[in-house]
Amino acid sequence: MMTTVEQVIEALSESISQLMVMVIALQEKNSQPPPQLPQGVGIVSNAAQVLSNVAKSLAETEYREYENIKHKIIAGAVNVDRAEAQLQSSLQELMATPDRAKGWTGLVHAVKEMSGETIRLLQIVYGADKERMYEAAERAKAALANVHGGDARTAPRDFAGAVSESATKAKQLAEYLRGKAQETEAPLQREQLLAMSRELDPGADKLIA
Repeated sequence: MMTTVEQVIEALSESISQLMVMVIALQEKNSQPPPQLPQGVGIVSNAAQVLSNVAKSLAETEYREYENIKHKIIAGAVNVDRAEAQLQSSLQELMATPDRAKGWTGLVHAVKEMSGETIRLLQIVYGADKERMYEAAERAKAALANVHGGDARTAPRDFAGAVSESATKAKQLAEYLRGKAQETEAPLQREQLLAMSRELDPGADKLIA
């Protein structure tokens, strides 16, 4: 799903760049809107709608257990929706108004807004995976800390299950974080991921021992 979002954003960014070049060139000459302008705006609008839908789907599936991250992605997608609506409105205003200079100014602003919201959504989506790893690590550490020895006497079967589940999840997450650390090229982020994995290992080993 992440790859799909990135592909849509890449296609949308290219369409926005092409539209921006066209609009600025036409604005400088205060030209009559050409027939191909609505088509260019339509391409950007369609791509923006696809991006918004894909991002919302990503939020509801990949991040459904991480409410803060999910809401950030959805909010970013809603902002793309708003920018897309403004883009269409600005086009209609340009086509209808006798004051072309004002119309072109409005359309240029709308294209820039569309570009800005696309970039912001991309930043949110790119950062979401890292944010989820940090939150998952904190959850795992909390789960390990909440396994109380007293439960072994009052509910031994439940205690054994909780120990096994907490330790297994912590071990799996630690291994995942180490794998992500090997993939990243940023030294600081690599060390942060490794540090999180090192924090999880002793707690899990203590439970298993």
